[in-house]
Amino acid sequence: MLMKKLISTLVIIGCAFSTYAQEYKFVAAGPGLATKLCVHAANNNRAGVKHVMKMLYDNRSTTLVANTMRCNDLSIAQFAHKYEAKDTFKYLNRMSHGENRLNTSTHIRDIVLLSNDQIKEPVTVYVLAKL
Repeated sequence: MLMKKLISTLVIIGCAFSTYAQEYKFVAAGPGLATKLCVHAANNNRAGVKHVMKMLYDNRSTTLVANTMRCNDLSIAQFAHKYEAKDTFKYLNRMSHGENRLNTSTHIRDIVLLSNDQIKEPVTVYVLAKL
């Protein structure tokens, strides 16, 4: 009974506070499917990444895409990782080799609690792709 009350109290306290993670807005800084692919990767849109990869490379090797595509001077997997796009990063990193692949490890990160008046607007990131 005491444990149930403690858990309920912790849940209520947890709901009273909100954590804040930086939000990003990705804007294509150039035309073309390659830039669209980078935007999908950063937005964690795995289905969009797969679709554009097929269109861009005519169903050729997705490994080729993962190792040749550059988004804002980073490999596409590194770009997805930078903006915490976990699903697209995992998908792209599996196909990446050498310097394009990231070896990730689990780490604990402090999360700062901010009040509503401290929440910042989303950061706009202009995306440009290079093949």
